[in-house]
Formats: sequence, C-alpha cells, structure tokens
Amino acid sequence: MKRKRQNESYYQYRATCNIRREDGFEDIRSYEIDTDILHGSLHFWNKSRCLKDCQEMLGTLIFREDDRVVKYGILRENLVLVPRFTYEQEKKPPGKRIVLPKLLLAIEALIILIIQSRM
Repeated sequence: MKRKRQNESYYQYRATCNIRREDGFEDIRSYEIDTDILHGSLHFWNKSRCLKDCQEMLGTLIFREDDRVVKYGILRENLVLVPRFTYEQEKKPPGKRIVLPKLLLAIEALIILIIQSRM
C-alpha cells in the first residue's frame, strides 16, 4: 500500500528576555512557545504581525508566571520551523479493484459458452 506524506510542520517562537522585578533583581531567561502558525502560513508580508502576536503571548506568559515582574525586554527573538511529518495510507475506493476481475471472468465464461455451443 502506498503511504501519503503530510507536512504538519509548525513554527516555534523562541525568545531571550531581560526581566526586572520589583526588588530590582534582573534576570535573563529563554522561552520557547509553540504557535499555531503552520509551514505554509508564514510569508514575508505577515511575519511582523505573527511576531507581534507572539510577543503579546510572551508578555502574558511572563506576567502570569511571576506577579513581581515590573518590566521585561526582548533581547533576541526568532521563529523556528519545527519539522513534523505524518504518513497516512492512501484510501482507494473498494469497488474499482473488484469490478475489473469480475468483468473479465464474465467475458471468459461467455467465450467458453460460445465455443462449447459451436462444437
């Protein structure tokens, strides 16, 4: 059976941030956020909008993670393609394979009957 390869690759947002808390403590952290951006969905005309959406997700994640955070700054950010492929078996209609052998069998039986009737 043939297997069909499906591309389900997606983009992951990776960022390194400088985080400042109320007490003056500064920390540098790295984050990786899975996005719902698929392989064929990211183009040069919508990349800035996708990055802006990811920055908003990162901000909510940082402030939800620690309530003492006053301010954060993104030092480095990138959208990284994560490859993921699945393989599915190609489904063929069940009737197409059975019709041809049955038709050939019927023609063969008809030919045999015609040959026997002439003898």
